[in-house]
Amino acid sequence: MTKDRHEKKLIKDYPLHAEKISEAKEPVASYFTALKKSAPKHILTKDFVCSDFKKIADKAPFTIGEWADILHISERTLHRYAKTILRSTDAIERILHIEKLIRLGNTMFGKEGFKNWLYHAPSH
Repeated sequence: MTKDRHEKKLIKDYPLHAEKISEAKEPVASYFTALKKSAPKHILTKDFVCSDFKKIADKAPFTIGEWADILHISERTLHRYAKTILRSTDAIERILHIEKLIRLGNTMFGKEGFKNWLYHAPSH
């Protein structure tokens, strides 16, 4: 065998196929508009009664015990507030922040999807 012939045997022709373009695709995200900026703190907390809290609590997937933990008060104190105006501006602010979170979560994931997101850790 000559050298040229030997080199030709090593090079094999492969049929050309249409080249596939590899591209990464991301899931379609739901875009949302930002929630409106809230009113000043003193206006929001001025006459916040427990019925306001109950309306928010009914939308949330939290138990009374979980709400007490979120608000940094005891369950007993939370039950006492049921008959009066909430006095803790910190607790009222937390309630209003949680309300925003609930609205945003329900918008993004749906009510059940949001609840699942809150309570289930991702598996690795």
